[in-house]
Amino acid sequence: MKTLFLYRTQKKKKYFTKLVNNSFKDKLVVIKSYNYLCLNKGLFGIFSKKDKKELFIDLDKNLDKAVSEVFKDRTFLCANLLKAIYTKLICLKIYGLYYGLNKILNSNQYKKIVIWNGLKYQDLVLKSVLKSLKTTKNSKAELIFMENGFFPDTTFISNKGINAGAMLPKNKDFYTDIKIKSTPDFKKIKGRAFKKTSQQNKSLESNALTSNALEGYVLLPFQMERDSQILDYSPWVKNMSDLFQTTLEALQKSSLNDKTLLIREHPSTHTVYDKLYNQQTEKVIFNTKMDYNEALEKASVVVTVNSSVGFEALIKEKTVIVLGEAYYNIDGLCLSAKNSEELITAFEKSKSFKINKTLKDHFLSYLYNDILLKGDWKKPSSDHFTSFSERFWNL
Repeated sequence: MKTLFLYRTQKKKKYFTKLVNNSFKDKLVVIKSYNYLCLNKGLFGIFSKKDKKELFIDLDKNLDKAVSEVFKDRTFLCANLLKAIYTKLICLKIYGLYYGLNKILNSNQYKKIVIWNGLKYQDLVLKSVLKSLKTTKNSKAELIFMENGFFPDTTFISNKGINAGAMLPKNKDFYTDIKIKSTPDFKKIKGRAFKKTSQQNKSLESNALTSNALEGYVLLPFQMERDSQILDYSPWVKNMSDLFQTTLEALQKSSLNDKTLLIREHPSTHTVYDKLYNQQTEKVIFNTKMDYNEALEKASVVVTVNSSVGFEALIKEKTVIVLGEAYYNIDGLCLSAKNSEELITAFEKSKSFKINKTLKDHFLSYLYNDILLKGDWKKPSSDHFTSFSERFWNL
């Protein structure tokens, strides 16, 4: 039985190649690019096809996802024109990828198909193809999902999905019944450096010094607008402006309205939130100069959609309020809110909330020892390849 690796970027190609060379000796493995399958296997064949929509299922869903990954909440000049052009071009590419994947999956039998993330539009096209194969042997090919690990120097792997899609147990007893294994001390977490644009520097510098003296504030970490965490796992908060306004209004209506709201933008963001910067006051502050660990340590409450910052705050035993779908949103570890009223209630509960430390220790042990691969995929070691082999063949 063959294993197929599908990649989108050259970085993943290099990583998958290293995995294959170190973990798949004497086994049949194929590594292919989504772009190769689109251009070389499918794109030129689609023009001879008629009634494409009958041959391609889930077109609208795939097209919407592809466009959202690039244009969601974009407001720059000519954005609508570029979006319209891009939609026409990406539709053609989706058809090409569909036919390319259909061709390779019909001519080869794969037991496992390994993909990175699994929520990008290319991955959705793959799932559509697998669904269209129906009774063929490849319709039963198992998808293996990989992603960045939850902890430093770890890599995620699952046959269910990533993030909330990994479907980790939500039952507290599941974790507390598991024997704790040794885990590293993750309390000293290093956040990524923030690189501000000149416009952001100008907008933020007025409050940067003031916020360094703060303590006991509500920390609000922004996320990437077009990341799968927001596109796929945030049912009611659709963008960062929405997150800002919703959190600010709920905080002001709660008995915690004397607390400062401190916002940290995502370190990889290119978005400039001019309208939000203009709402800064002594109690509403955008800050990126404070050390990441210090920002977490001094916060009394962390509000997040489903950011990794929420998970890291949980490690530091902070009170976390989750607004979206998150793998760590478990009763006893976090508070949660599915609408604005519930967020006000969560703020009230945060005054007396205490994290279940026993549950936290068991949960972290389970993630580190039973879910994640040892080692960072960006610099894989022999231990990483061994960890991959042990997990992969038992999934």
